[in-house]
Amino acid sequence: MNRHVSFKQAGLVSILILTLLSGCASTNGIGSRARPKVSPETAHTFEIFTLPALPEAADRDYLGVSQEPFKLTQVKTRLLLIETYSMYCPHCQREAPLVNALYDLIRQKGLADRIKIIGIAAGDSQFEVETFKKQYNVPFPLFKDEDLSKTHQMGVKRTPTFLAIRIDEDGSHRHVLFHPGRMETPGQFLETLRRLSDF
Repeated sequence: MNRHVSFKQAGLVSILILTLLSGCASTNGIGSRARPKVSPETAHTFEIFTLPALPEAADRDYLGVSQEPFKLTQVKTRLLLIETYSMYCPHCQREAPLVNALYDLIRQKGLADRIKIIGIAAGDSQFEVETFKKQYNVPFPLFKDEDLSKTHQMGVKRTPTFLAIRIDEDGSHRHVLFHPGRMETPGQFLETLRRLSDF
């Protein structure tokens, strides 16, 4: 009888552990499709940093910047979406076609001047950035963050993570999105971005 009870207790403990683990998996943001944190109160605030000059003219034209290093808030757009990713992150690899689809959808909806996308490669070298860009045909600029300084400055702890900065006409800015994990769909994510941008 005691042996039967101990087996039953062990079974209950196993079920409890599995339940807790599944709960963690659904809330830790890695590879999940949780709803973005969209209110300014929950958006993570970080100090605006400078990115290196872009060698490709097409990338400079897309962001509206010169051949000099530039701050995030100097990008000519209403909303700047930053995807923090890693070449070796399987969730980022699966997300790459969806982010490309989001880029295309932004253009199709006539919002290319209002929403721009860049990628920050957490821990990746320039070679790894170029490899990822080529392998997944990424149409927007990617920047290396080999020493993780920018990743840590943004408060990113996992990849992919999406952040958005709203840039107003007077040059002021607000951090309006901090979304660890994968997007739901490109269409739904674009609607979130439009709502945050008030257009």
